[in-house]
Amino acid sequence: MPIPAFETLEDRLRLPRRYFLFFDVFFQAGRHNKDLWKVAVTKNKGNNGIPFGSCIFEAHVRTTLRENYFKWLLQVLSNPRLINDEYLEGWKTEYDYDSGSFPNQLICDTPLVALPVECQLEFDREANVFEIVSNDEDDYDEEHLSRSPKDVQDEQAIIVKDIVFKSRMKHQAMLKILREKITEIRTLEAANAKKDDIKKAMSIAKKRLCVFDDDVTEEGEQIQTPLAKKRRKSIDNKSRNSDKKLDFFGKACIELQKEEEAGYRKAWENAYKDLKNNHIVESSDANDNDNIENPIQLLKQSTLLTNLKNCRVWRKAAAIEMTKMAAI
Repeated sequence: MPIPAFETLEDRLRLPRRYFLFFDVFFQAGRHNKDLWKVAVTKNKGNNGIPFGSCIFEAHVRTTLRENYFKWLLQVLSNPRLINDEYLEGWKTEYDYDSGSFPNQLICDTPLVALPVECQLEFDREANVFEIVSNDEDDYDEEHLSRSPKDVQDEQAIIVKDIVFKSRMKHQAMLKILREKITEIRTLEAANAKKDDIKKAMSIAKKRLCVFDDDVTEEGEQIQTPLAKKRRKSIDNKSRNSDKKLDFFGKACIELQKEEEAGYRKAWENAYKDLKNNHIVESSDANDNDNIENPIQLLKQSTLLTNLKNCRVWRKAAAIEMTKMAAI
């Protein structure tokens, strides 16, 4: 099963099933507090108008996912205690496939996505709602040209391929570095190298796998900077973030604000609550049980938000004020 391309997780309108994976896994993890998330989903069976988070926080999660995509793969695949050699030989991302060899089964058809395969999503632009297309729907009738879940699934698979093929080439250099570093670190692990040596190798590898590196082109080539020490420090950018990262974050904020103004985000949250209450059977997880003896106090706001106060992008995307941020 290929690892999904991160670009396919950001399009809620055309790829709502992929976006479900982003929202249910990454965005929920970014919100930290499971109890507050559960309240938004279950209170009055979802008919509560409680939002899951602000546009600016969703832009943060999207940026964090891109920034750490290859680093997270490195952490998992370079660890022989997590991934054995047999599996490592066959791992691929969707970027590794060309147009003629794209696999038939993709990530959204697996148990990793809590949404059942027979339950698909598509966005109705005229009604401005996300429709849940299921085999159990009473209105499914071929005479009335109703669409089946398989129809929706096939159409979205074509869109996934199109997105992957448009972005796959710019990631080839990064994938090459990733594979080299995975082999290097696993070799150190097999040789029982010192922990400090492995840690140093991991640190160097992560620096090479930086997606938002201002000194690296999209093809993975190092930009020649003969007088690096004289690089002028930006007055506007008071953070340690790269210009590429700030630019991406700013564009994501603006894009998400437009979606919110158009009602897309609210329509998505309503559909998500409907799915969680009526279409998804939650599996019991011992880790989700309340631990009364050792309660964990979690921040209601991520420190990532406060770190952006001095960034120029904060001012560029300041249509959302801190006082207007969602409760969870």
